[in-house]
Parts: sequence; structure tokens; C-alpha cells
Amino acid sequence: MEPAIIITDSELRELFRDESREYLEQLEQGLLQLEQDPQDKETLDAVFRAAHSLKGAARIVEVTKVEVVAHHFEETLGTARRGAIVLTTAIVDRLYQAVDSIRDYCDEAITGKRVVTDPETVLRRLTGEEAAPPAQSPTNLPEPTESPQPSSPVLTAADASLQMSEIRRHPKSLVAAPTRALSTDRASEPAAKSEAPLPASPAEYAIDTVRVPSLKLDALMSQAGELAVTRSRIAHRVTQVEQLLSCWEQWNRDSHTVRSLSQTTNVEIAERGLEQLREYLHSDRDRLGHFGSLLKQLEAAVRGDDARVDLLASQLEDGIRSIRLLPLSTIFNLFTRMVRDLARTQEKEVEFTVEGGETAADKRILEELKDPLTHMIRNSMDHGIETPGERETHGKPRQATLLLRAHQRGPSVVIEITDDGAGIDIEAVKRVALKRHIATPEELAEMSDAQSRNLIFAPGFSTKPMVTDLSGRGVGMDVVRANVERLRGSIQVDSSLGQGTTIRLVLPLTVATRRVMIVAVSGYKFAIPVEQVQTCRLVRREEVFPMQGRGTIMLGGEPVTVVRLSDLLELPQQDNKWPGGDQPERTERYLECIIIRVDEERIGFLVDELLDEQEVVLKAHGPILRRVRNVSGSTILETGEVCVTLNPHDLIRSAQAKPAVANLETTLPVEARKKVILLAEDSLVTRTQEKRILESAGFAVVTAVDGQDAYNKLSTCEFDAVVSDVEMPNLSGLDLAAKIRSQPQYKNLPVILVTSLSSDEDRKRGMEVGADAYLTKPGFDQSVFLETVKRFA
Repeated sequence: MEPAIIITDSELRELFRDESREYLEQLEQGLLQLEQDPQDKETLDAVFRAAHSLKGAARIVEVTKVEVVAHHFEETLGTARRGAIVLTTAIVDRLYQAVDSIRDYCDEAITGKRVVTDPETVLRRLTGEEAAPPAQSPTNLPEPTESPQPSSPVLTAADASLQMSEIRRHPKSLVAAPTRALSTDRASEPAAKSEAPLPASPAEYAIDTVRVPSLKLDALMSQAGELAVTRSRIAHRVTQVEQLLSCWEQWNRDSHTVRSLSQTTNVEIAERGLEQLREYLHSDRDRLGHFGSLLKQLEAAVRGDDARVDLLASQLEDGIRSIRLLPLSTIFNLFTRMVRDLARTQEKEVEFTVEGGETAADKRILEELKDPLTHMIRNSMDHGIETPGERETHGKPRQATLLLRAHQRGPSVVIEITDDGAGIDIEAVKRVALKRHIATPEELAEMSDAQSRNLIFAPGFSTKPMVTDLSGRGVGMDVVRANVERLRGSIQVDSSLGQGTTIRLVLPLTVATRRVMIVAVSGYKFAIPVEQVQTCRLVRREEVFPMQGRGTIMLGGEPVTVVRLSDLLELPQQDNKWPGGDQPERTERYLECIIIRVDEERIGFLVDELLDEQEVVLKAHGPILRRVRNVSGSTILETGEVCVTLNPHDLIRSAQAKPAVANLETTLPVEARKKVILLAEDSLVTRTQEKRILESAGFAVVTAVDGQDAYNKLSTCEFDAVVSDVEMPNLSGLDLAAKIRSQPQYKNLPVILVTSLSSDEDRKRGMEVGADAYLTKPGFDQSVFLETVKRFA
């Protein structure tokens, strides 16, 4: 077994990590569309370009495994582009397996996590010469059998193996220095893992990079400049304060001198003191006026500075928050493949639709949502959606619908998962709750339908009679609720038996700041998120009546339990008993009550005083205090006081459990002595490495992300040569060269094409459009590349 190959250059490793993820996502999404419409030429071209760019990026950093598999992946798509083959379901399945293997090889190059399956095996499976292992599906069912399809005429496993050996013997690339290290630690070698398209469990998900539009960065820079100006103005206020102090000190000294002279017994000195006193009193009016004028100027200036700083701080906060907001499509796109594989594994027909992917939410929200959404979609596929035969029996169409939808509602984002499956059987839920001692018969008798449905979130709950890898273990939905509550959101379930189910998540747009209600309880201040505050009201003492041993009030015609917040927080009481008794309060007859609503539950909490509503920055607690009951974190108020933030979900549960009693890359500055190269390359990894090589040779380099971007930049500077890839979005390298040659002012501008397309036909096309040189990446090294550029530039 070959040792793991790790990219040692940290910058290139991070660039390759981000770029490979983007290309792999494009490959998966494109294959999903091609499976539905194999004749979609636009999508086929886009997938081909993604595979081509991924291959080029892998070659630059010497990740040979990715390069070889991506090359033959590209060849298969190229054959389909020429119409030689049709992308059948069997071929798409093999392409999916190749994508999974490429992802594993990328992960190996980035993290050093060894991959057992060798590229030759992957290529044999890609060509159909070797069958893929049975998918380790969540239900342990074999993959549906498909009729064999003819393999691509341009690719055989023997040729693939031979090419792999040749690349190993003669590695050539644009890399200036070795960028890989061989790891020989075989003790840490993991066991072989399945190449099944469906992961056994969701992996940890993190968004490492965020693309920021240049306009947002420009706005932040402008605001930072304004802040610097305001800081200088505030520094000037120190000078004004010093002037006030100097005026006051001189005034104080004169006053002290006059007072000393007036107390002397010497007649001569006393007369001189009276004269000074007259002068002092005469100038006192002028000094007082000057002092008052300085104070008024300082007050006006400080007020202006304060307003300016407040505005800039608010703008900076909004700008930074907007940068952290990402479209939900970032994670929504991850589930299309999962639903497709689950449907095939379970032999179900499902139409999966995504709506509202453009809705934005905080980066951390997206990271934390992946696992909950995965659990819920898997549950819908396994518990909710029936097989085609079962659906026909109940008069439903064979194909089920599964909808993942998002939209913004005020300061919250709402995510819904809706299926038209069997729905939730409330009686079955109650039977399982009794069997697993989740609830007593008395408690179940008092529950509404909504409360009964919420039992599915109890730990250990499952209505599935058989335990499988996908469901039946009683884990998943309780984790969903825990994750949603950790994000300070709520979850609701609507279902009709036989008609389907909708699970609705309501989450804040951002977790960095939050609007809270500040309340006073037993001499302490606490913050309660306003999202869960239904209303605040004064309750007359006579409105409180006992119901099932608990204090109750009527709200909107419905009874609502009320409890002392001080009781739940175990704080000392300020009165003897409640209701009734002597209680110091702001009014004689009223109690201040804040009604909290979480999902279908609402409870009133009596507090000593409602103080304020503020926007605060939330501070998470450390590991020791991470899960203190009823507490979610802390914040610092405008007064500088530390204030504990309460958890509404915990408060509701505590009250119920209480006993009834009681980059944009910028254009480089060009030096006169340097020659300037315009570099057009859509792969960030390749673009970065070629830029390094050219700059190390003394060139100034202006980069472009594709042919159209390069053509637009031609007029920004006088370039000595253009170096361009061929396969690029928007405008290819061939079209770029042709467009340059069509302009008289650029007729003598050298154009050098650098590409992986190495056939004689490709070279001929390059010369026909007017390229001065056509370099194939596998056929030259760094010195050839630089010699060519120097000769023409």
C-alpha cells in the first residue's frame, strides 16, 4: 500500500482544500441534473470544466491520485459531449463512485488520512470492468441491479493502469519545489472503508472560508477610515479638557491668593488685598463667561462625537454581521445526493425540491444545522414516505414529494421539511411512550395532539419495530431538538395521518447578538430573549387562581400557568408567600408578569420589575458552566454590569417539572523596469502557483479568474504578454486569443496558452486563433514555461 501524500505547502494546501470542495460540489450537483436530463449540454459542459479544473489543480500540487481519476472522469464526460455514449443511470452511478473516491484522495492530501482503495481499482470500476462493492446502505439492502452498459470507447482499465505507472515514473508539473511529504506511519492506517454513496453517519461540518463581495469590504474600509477620523476628533477633546483644567487652576490660584490677603491683620497688606479683590471680582465675570463657553463647546463636540461613534459602530457591526450571513443553499445542496441515494436504497420514488436557498443565515447557524437537517430528512425518507406500492394502495401517486424550504420572517429564518407521506400516528406514539416509560397514562390523557407529537423528541423514542443503520435506535430527533435549542431556536411538528408531515425550525438570523428583555428578580438582573417573549403584562392579584395545584391566569380565553422566576432560579424570596401576604412591589395590587412561549407551550413568570429591552452581545460560558440549568450564557449591559442570559426552553421544562404546590485579488502596482504578464486561469491553486513562478522570475503579474475577466483587464494596463488556460467559464482561452487578435491595438500582444488538452487537434485550434505558443501541462516543466514566457515577453 502506498503511503499517504500530504501537501506540505500550507498556503497551497488551504487553497486546494477550498477549491476541491467547490469543484466536487459542482460535480455532484451536475451529475444529479444529468441523471434527470442526459442531453443537458450546458450542464454537461459545466461538469466537464469542473473535472478539468480539478485535474489541473491536483497536478499543480502533485496529488497524482486525484489527477488520474479526474482525468478519466473528464474523458468519460468528453465522450458523452461528442455523443459517443449516453449517460445512463449505470454510468452516472460509476461517476458518483469516482467523485467519492476523488473526495477521499483530496482529504488524504489535506489531512493525511490514508485511503486504502488504489486509483487502478477506482478506474476499473469507472470503466465498468469491475463491479463496485455493495453499498453499505442504512437498511443493508443491496443496490438495485442494473443491466450492464458498454464502457467508454476511449478508456480501458489497462490503459489507465499504464498511464498511472507512467505518471509515477515521470512526474512533471509546474511546481517550483516539492509540495508533498510521504508518510510511512502504517500503524495509524485505517481500515478499508466502503465506497457506498451514502455515509453511515453525518460528518463534522465546518465552513472554513467565506467569499466576501468587494463592495462589502470597500464599505468596511470606508467605515474604518471614518472611525480613524472620529478617533482624531476625540483626541482633540483631551486638549479642550486640558484648557478647562488650566483655566480652573488659574482661577483657583487667584481665589486662594485673595482669600489669604483678606485674612491678614497687616493694614498695608489688607489694603493691597482689597485692591486685588476688586481686580479679581472685575475679571471674575470674564473668566466665568469663558469657562462656560468652553464647557458648552466641549459638550456639543462630545455629543457629536458620541453620535458619530455610535453610528459608525452600528454600521461596522452590521457590515461584519452581513459578511457572516451565508445563503442556506450552502448546506441545502448537500442533501440532494443523500435523498437520491436513500430513495434508490429503499426502492422509493421521491421528488426532492429545494426552495429559498438564497435565504441567508449566520455562518454558525449553517454549520450547526447540517446534522439536524440530515436526521430529519432521513426520518422523512424512512418513517414518512411509503414505498410506491403502498402509496398506490392508499390512492397516492407512486412518486412522493419531499420539500426543503426556507424563508425569512422578521429577525428569524424559518426552515421547513415537508413530505406527503404517512404522517405521524398519534396513537402509535402514545403506545411507544407508555412502553418506554416516557410518559404515564395520566400525562398522556391530558396531552393535546401537538404535545403528543412532540414526544418524538424524547431520548430513546422510536416507532420503528426493527433497528437498522438508518433508524430505530431512538437517537436522532432528541439530538435535533438539542441542537436547535443550542442555537436558541424552536421546532414545531404539524402532521395529518395519511397526508404527510411538516417539521418547522425557527432560528435567529445571527447568534452573535440578540435582543433581550432585562428583568429584575430578588435584586439581580437577568436577560430573556425577546423571540420567546409573547407578551408582558401587569396581573392583578385577584386574577390569579389555583388550577391543579398551580397558580393560573386567563390569557386570551385560555388558562396559563404562572410561577415565580425566583423560585425556579432558587433565589431568596422578598416576601412571605404568594399569592397574598405582604410583598414589596411597585404597585399595591399588581404583579409584573412576562409570558414566555416555546412552540406550543407558554408559561407566565412573575418578576420584581421589567427594566429594559436591549441589543446585547452574547458570551458563551466555559466547559464547567456550559450546561447550567436554565442558563444559556452571559452578557455585559450598557451600565457595565454582568447579566446572566436565561434559556427559555429550560425555564419551560423547569416550570413543568416543578411540584404542583406552591479574495478579491487586486491589480498589482507595475514597476517601470518589470514586464507585466496578464495571467488568466480559473483554478485558484493553479493561478497561485503560476503567479509565484512568474514573480520569482522578475515579472509583475495581474491575474484574471477567466477569459472574460482577462479581456476586461486588458485596458487597465500595458501588458507584455498574456498567459491563459484554455478550458475556462464565461470565455475560454481560445475565444480570448481570438478576441485579442481581432483588436488592432493588441495584434502584437503575445498570447501563450497553457492547458492539459494535448491532442494535435487541440494544438491546431490554438494556432488557428492566433496563439504564439501552446504549452501542454504534462509535457513541460518550470524552466520550459519560463523560457517560453521570456522569449515572447
